[in-house]
Amino acid sequence: MTKQQLREFLEQINFTTDFRRNTLRSALIETIKGDAGFHNANIGQGQSRIDIAIEEGGERTAIKLEMPMKGARPNYMYDFVEDLALLEQRMEAADLSKGFLVVVTKDRLFWEGVDHTGIYKYFRTPTDILHGRIYKHVGQGAGIDFHEPAGRYRVQWKTLNNGFRYFIIEINNGKSPSSALISKQIKLAWLSKTRQAVYNRLQDPNDRMHSWEHCYRFFQGLGDHPEKQQIDTAALHLACYLASYGMFRGSTVLLQKNYKFLVPVIKRLKTSLYERLRVVGDDVNTVIQVTCEQHAKLAWAACEDLEGFLRNDLKIGQANLGILVTKILLGTWCCTPAFDSEFKKTLVATGFGNNTWSRKNFMRCFTQFRQHGELFQAEVDWFHKNGYQRYPAIRIIDALFWVKGLMTT
Repeated sequence: MTKQQLREFLEQINFTTDFRRNTLRSALIETIKGDAGFHNANIGQGQSRIDIAIEEGGERTAIKLEMPMKGARPNYMYDFVEDLALLEQRMEAADLSKGFLVVVTKDRLFWEGVDHTGIYKYFRTPTDILHGRIYKHVGQGAGIDFHEPAGRYRVQWKTLNNGFRYFIIEINNGKSPSSALISKQIKLAWLSKTRQAVYNRLQDPNDRMHSWEHCYRFFQGLGDHPEKQQIDTAALHLACYLASYGMFRGSTVLLQKNYKFLVPVIKRLKTSLYERLRVVGDDVNTVIQVTCEQHAKLAWAACEDLEGFLRNDLKIGQANLGILVTKILLGTWCCTPAFDSEFKKTLVATGFGNNTWSRKNFMRCFTQFRQHGELFQAEVDWFHKNGYQRYPAIRIIDALFWVKGLMTT
């Protein structure tokens, strides 16, 4: 499919005041199906957040649809930028041959208005190029959260019937300058250098990185019904590991506590919800397995439960518990990297995510690891061949990002 064909399909549709996004999707599918050139196309629900997928001649085209109504315009605009980043990620993962973002609206304040600053300028000024780091304009995370499309795009509004307008942006798998993507090799070129730095640290048996290993190995050996003394020792290991990574320093809630405070945490971590996180056999060393969507959802559910337990049962009132929660889960179940300051520095630098603690950022992080799974698997295999067979894939990824953050500092 070409951009011109998609434009022609759109312009065949009779837009009415009761049109909504699902109506647009159905109408567009029917219009495409009716074209002889796409008679054998397989059109249907695509992967996550893709509205229409078309398979034709061995090529897969994705169409992302947006049809905003009045209100919350800068938030809608930020969603459009996120859509572009999503489609680029799919291109980079060779999941798609071509992608289109289609936006249709009747609200004129999307294409005109007094404010031409921030995110508005990309949609109200036809000469501005949408490229690079685009920050959220209003609401929680404004000026902090961002998306960073690699391509260079220009929004050009076109007229439809009954007062509607639209624009189409094409992402074309890096085949044109407007959609050039950062290659995996360039984006992750730092891996080999950081790998050596991690390895060098691990050669010192007294390095703090080994605190994770002592904690993790003991917890994994607890069994289904640990005795009181075993739980007590596990809490002591967890406390030493957390202290090694600064979680008992002056600005943290644990400074005034001793290791006994963590005994209820160990008990909580042995309940059925967390047992679902157990990965058996070689899967624990397989990047594509431990970063799959199902595992990521389970890991996030564990984060939410543990955060709620810390707040409600243990009365920790700290505003952001994301670092502590993920540190604990990394040292026990090893189901997620620890979202500390060093890890998030690398997350932002690579474009894998931002520095916020949210489900959206968490899931995006796992998606990026999965999409770059081949490169990360090579790193995991290297460590296993060089004496660290007991280190799961998640721990190796976490160590690489954490040490990279330290090196940046």
